Amino acid sequence: MALLALGFLGAFALEELVRTSTLAGNVDVSLLGVSFGIRSAETVMIVAVGLAVVATAFVLGGAVMLRARRLRRRSKQGEEEVVLASRLETTERLLEYRVEGLLAQVQELEERKAALRGELEAERTAPATADDVVVLPEAASRPLERDSAGRAVRSRLDEGRRWR
Repeated sequence: MALLALGFLGAFALEELVRTSTLAGNVDVSLLGVSFGIRSAETVMIVAVGLAVVATAFVLGGAVMLRARRLRRRSKQGEEEVVLASRLETTERLLEYRVEGLLAQVQELEERKAALRGELEAERTAPATADDVVVLPEAASRPLERDSAGRAVRSRLDEGRRWR
């Protein structure tokens, strides 16, 4: 901002210097081979200084704008990092609660398993009582009788049972 103000002050000072000087000549103004006619030296100097001031203002404005964008981008990245850190902390807390719950379930299952093993060991070593149910294996079926030719036939007792 100070440079812009200094540029304007310099332009006015240069204009005043050109007006009061004894230079009274005319200048043929041409740029890149294109002639703009004959102008007074005062006018050429004023236009040149004005263009320099405007160019300086554009350069300074562009620099300020780039700096503002950079700062905005950094602040946005900072906000995103804060949000990401917050999400990670929340996820970490939720996972801690879940892990604690799973560890409690595992401990409960281990206790049940130990209790069931204890009961099974107690049942195996305990003597049988009158209330216990005992399952006997099936009795083997009667062997088949052989007839005079050596073929296997059913016993006559089995045939009797079938007819009833």
